[in-house]
This record gives sequence, structure tokens and C-alpha cells, in this order.
Amino acid sequence: MKKFICVLLIFGLFFLFSSQLVVRADEPDAFLIVTNPGEDTSKEMNVAWHSTILGTFVEYTTKEDTGFASAKQVLGECNAVTYYDDGIYANITDYKCDATLTNLTSDTEYIYRVGKTNFSAVYGFTTSGTSAFTFMYFSDVHVYPSTPSRYNSAQNLINTIESKYRNLKFIVTGGDMTAYGSVRDQWTSYYTLSMFSKYMIASTPGNHEYYNRKAELYADSRKYFDMYSNNPDNGAAGVENGSYFFQYGNVLFISLDSEAWRLASQPDEYETNQKEWLENVLENNPSQYTILFHHYFYYAGNEVGSYMKSLQPIIDKYGVDLVLTGHDHVYTRSNRIYNGTNGTDSKKGAIYITGSAIGDRLEAESYLSTDVYVAKKISNTSVAMGITVSTENLMVKTYNEAGTILDQIAIPAKMANFDVVASMKDIKTEVSENFTQSKLVYPNEFFAKAYKIELLEGTESISSFRPLDNQTSLIIPNLKASDYRKNYTINVYFRDGQIATKELELINPNAAFGKIENVRIIGDKLVWDSQIDNEMLTKIAIFANDTLLTEVGPTAKEASLSSLNIKQENNIIVQALDSNDKVLFSTSLIYGETYIPIEVYFSVDTIELEAGESEPLVVTVSPNEEVTLEFSSSDSSVVRIEGQNIIAIKEGEATVTVTVVGHEEAIDTLTIKVNKVEEPEEPIEEPEEPIEEPEIPVETKGCQAGMSLWYLLIPLALIFIRRKKY
Repeated sequence: MKKFICVLLIFGLFFLFSSQLVVRADEPDAFLIVTNPGEDTSKEMNVAWHSTILGTFVEYTTKEDTGFASAKQVLGECNAVTYYDDGIYANITDYKCDATLTNLTSDTEYIYRVGKTNFSAVYGFTTSGTSAFTFMYFSDVHVYPSTPSRYNSAQNLINTIESKYRNLKFIVTGGDMTAYGSVRDQWTSYYTLSMFSKYMIASTPGNHEYYNRKAELYADSRKYFDMYSNNPDNGAAGVENGSYFFQYGNVLFISLDSEAWRLASQPDEYETNQKEWLENVLENNPSQYTILFHHYFYYAGNEVGSYMKSLQPIIDKYGVDLVLTGHDHVYTRSNRIYNGTNGTDSKKGAIYITGSAIGDRLEAESYLSTDVYVAKKISNTSVAMGITVSTENLMVKTYNEAGTILDQIAIPAKMANFDVVASMKDIKTEVSENFTQSKLVYPNEFFAKAYKIELLEGTESISSFRPLDNQTSLIIPNLKASDYRKNYTINVYFRDGQIATKELELINPNAAFGKIENVRIIGDKLVWDSQIDNEMLTKIAIFANDTLLTEVGPTAKEASLSSLNIKQENNIIVQALDSNDKVLFSTSLIYGETYIPIEVYFSVDTIELEAGESEPLVVTVSPNEEVTLEFSSSDSSVVRIEGQNIIAIKEGEATVTVTVVGHEEAIDTLTIKVNKVEEPEEPIEEPEEPIEEPEIPVETKGCQAGMSLWYLLIPLALIFIRRKKY
């Protein structure tokens, strides 16, 4: 009998334990399925699920592909998890699986299913786009299967919001969605709400997600929330999954794990880590709108809280638009709060909304000291919000289960009606008496609208900062007292994506360009020493005898004088000039021999000669010194010059010029007139009558008589000889 009882007991224990692992053949391979946001919801989504087998995957496609003919598959990253479920007072062991769907198309409806052989029902989500959209917010359902009113009220509110908004894209929840995070049955019930199969769910943990069935808290209590979600892995150290951010359209959504922040069971560094992380996220993820959501409240209906108030300076600094919380169970909407008090500027500060409880845990409001900051309270009513995002505003409408609007507010975009072009005109430089303290000045309107002002010198960024309220100037870095002109480019980055640019110039009115010294002449070059400290000097001009000889650049240290006449004095002036030709430096010196003016002139103006005559040229030189004279004739056929004499050649007129060699300015001219030479007339004499004298016969005697005979005989003899020969 004892053996039978032992066997029966062992069999019962085995059956009890194995019942947590065995799944009937007709049940799907995956359960507790949820769609969570990816960091960039235009192209990625996260999916989480549980399974009792390995190898399950997500199969997804676009909504039109209902047969999954073109589906893609992503294998889940699955890890075995075991924890004590104090709902059934037993350990639960299965696989928690995560997958990220990437390379999605923006503004597109997708469907998916999860499994290996027995697939789940079909789930869906919509990726973000650029057009207006609506999301739903509610909080504090405290799902508890034995109290169905909570579940039913939640489903009624989901149905109501869906009926009001045909473009509903996703759901944001504010924590405390289950009564006890340690009880699997409550998560199973909660995940059967219709929203899980249709929408992306962005959730944040509340204190009830940390609780076990006895509402006890432990250091590892965060594991319950983590086991049922797969949020972007970009959160604060130690508080990942509960803290995270994602972008949907033109809104940056940020979840904080306020319970890790405030609960005594959690390490102190979780608060510090989240605060530093939040600033970093806000600094580096600009967006037209920023919505912060977490469980614990700032302003409430029947409780005064202070845990999260230390965040408000960060919320103000970075221009957060809306803060969504829960926990208090009385719907509360604050006034616009800035610097811890009611603000009057619609572009500064944030609106804080605390969601109500859902179902049977409703509460009445109380009169509180913080009521001065509260615009609206709704007691004893389950509510949910439809929040429509457009370029103009966030339109928040609060509904009860019957679909009645109980509250609404339009939260204008920080950039609404803001003229970027006009605002850029107010950017300028401001010169300080101490030039190194000169400033970049910009309008205070940039606060909460521009997330970054960048100052560039050339292509180098020398400063980048976020404009803060009532801080409208920046001391320009890297200025030196010796600087003259600085040119900057200012880029202003606005939270709606606009980028505006302006060019600015800063001039130092007291600047010195440096120095030029030791100006001297070496050979035929003008040479100087210089130290140029800035861009004030733009050129160096060289003048010779009041005429511009040449211009050289500001860094040049010499100029040529070779074109000048070295045999005369040249008055050289050196001027350093700025861009407006203002003289910054000037000096002068003499280049060439000492100049002594010389005059030369003829003793007369005109000389008349007759052809063939010559005459010396008489020239006077003053001062009386030895020089070389050079003469020339305008017509050498009339007058020729030999040495310092002129020779008249023929009738005519010519000009004789005299110059002093090396002194071209010493010159004179003389006119030479040459007259024709006239022949003298000879006197005519009458012939005298000849006196006739008697002829006296000449007698030839002696040899002369014999010679006459020979003259006769020789020719006769020659004739004779010739005839005899032939």
C-alpha cells in the first residue's frame, strides 16, 4: 500500500511539473506575443514571445499578402527562463524569444505570425511615416482575472478610441497594467486585449510590474517586466528595456523606469544613470516633438509626489512637450509648467498628464497644495486619451468608456508660427573693448526651438551648443588681441528639421596689422623686414616720383626698382594698405644719383650760310661742367655735322639739335638756312683791229730741210718693199 501511494505521489508531482512544459498539439508554438517599437519605427519593429520549444521564428509580410506568399522570416533569439509563479505556487520554465524586423518600408501596414509548425494568430503593426498620426494612451489597468471589470473597461476604452480615430497607429501604456508582475496568468489575460494583435505597444513599468503576489519588492523584481517585452536596446545602464527611446514620425518618445528610480529595492545608481542617459538622449535626438512617459506622476488628483520633480529642469531645458504618467488613479492635467511654476509662454515648459485607473480601482480627487498647478481633474472615471500629432500641435482628447470627451487641449508645436528667416536676422557679432571677449549674439526665441547652434571658422567647427533660456550670447573662442578680421559661418539647427545659415564678420577696430621696418635698397631692389599678425594688411604699394610703380602682397618682403633711371633721384614711397586702401604704414627714401639739372643752349637761334661754307657751333652748358654733347641734323642733305662744325651742302633749311648725354632734359635747337651760291659776271671787250705785217718767208736749213725729204721717201720705200714681197 505504501509503495502504491509513493508511486502515485511521484506520478502526481511529475504531472504537475511537466504540465508547465507540455503544450497540446493543437495549441500554437508561440504565446504572449507583443509588438514593441524599434528605435526607428519607420524601418524596424521588435517582437517578443514565449514558447516551449526552440526554433520558433517570425514570419512577416505586408498586409495585402494575406497568404504570406512573399513573407520573410526572422529566427527568434530564445533563452530559457525559470521563475517562481506565485499565482500557481510553482516554477515556470519556458523560452523567452526576441526578434527584430529590419529594412521595413515606412508608413506601411504589416502582418506577421510566430511559430515553427503550429503558427500563432495573425498580428499587425504600422511603420511610421511623415504624415499626421494618432496614438492612444492609458494606464493602471491592474489586470486581475478574478476582477474582470478592469479588463472589460480597458477593452471598452480601446474600442472607443478606435471608433474615434481611423488612423490609430499604436498604443502607449503608463504602467501597472497587471496587478502582480510575478503572476503569469495576469500577463496572459492582459495580452488577450485586442490591441496586442493590431498595434505596436510602447509600455513602461509600474510598481505593480515589480510586485510579487504579496506586493513585495526585490532587487531583481525588474525581471517580470523584462520577461514580457522587447523594447529598443538603447536604455540607461542597468535599466535597459524599462528605459528606452524610439522615434515615431516627428515625435521622440522616451520611457523612464520610474520604479527603478524611486523604489528602495533598486540600486541608487539607477536614478543617476537614467538622469544622465535622459540628458544624452535629449541632446542627441532632436525632434519636432518630445514626449516623456513613465509611471510615477508629477501632479496628481489625490497625492502630492516629489520623486520625479528633479527631472523638471531637464524637461524645461530640452523643450519636452508632454509628460504622460499614471499611478495616482485620478486623471489630472497640469497647466503649462516652466521653472516649477505656471508658465505664460506657450513655447516654454511642458504639460503633465496623469492617467486614471481603469475598472474598479477608481478614486476621488482631494484638495492638494499642488492644485494651483492643475488645470483639470477627473475623479472616479476610467479614461483614455487619443493624441493626434500634426505639424501644428499635439491634440489631446480624453474620453470615457462611452466615448464622451471629458477634457482636451491643443499643445502647440514649439516651432508653430515661428519665422526662421526673420529670426536669423537677429544673429550678430558684438565687439568687446577687450577684443578677446567679443561675442556671438542670438535671439532668446531660439530656446526650445533650436537644438544646436554651430559656429564655424572656415570649415572647422569651433563651438557647438544648445541655446538656453535667457542665455543669448557666446564668447567667441580662439580670439587674439592681434586679430583684425574674423569670418564665421553660423548654422542653426531647428527641432522641426530646418537648418538656417548666416555668414558673419568680426572686425577688431583696435587691431594693428603687425610691423614693417628696416626698409632699404639693395642693388635694384627695395627690401624690408615685416611681421604680419593678421589679415588687416591686404597689399603693399610702391610709388616712384608720385606714380604707382608696383603692388605686392602683404607677406612680400621685396620689390624691383629696375625700371627706374638710376642716374636721377627717384622719390620712393612705401605704403601698407588695408582692404579699403586705408594707409596703415608709410615711409619714403631716395633711389638714384643726386640730381643736378643741366641746361644747354646755342649762342644764336639762326645761322645763314651759303652752300660749301662751314661754321663752328657755339654751345653754352650750365652749370659749367664737362659733359658730352651730341648734335644731330634734321636734314643731312642740307646741313651736315662734322664734330662741332656744320657744313652747308645745298640750298635749304635744317634744324640742328644739341643734347647732353645722360641728361635728356638738356636740349636746344638751331635753325640753319643755306643759300644758293651766285656766279660773278665777266666784262665784254671789243676786239682790236689786227695790224697786218708782211709775211717773212721761213727758210729751212740744215737738218730740218733734210728731214722733210725723208718724210717723203720713207712711205715710197715701204710701198716698194711690200710690192716686191708679194
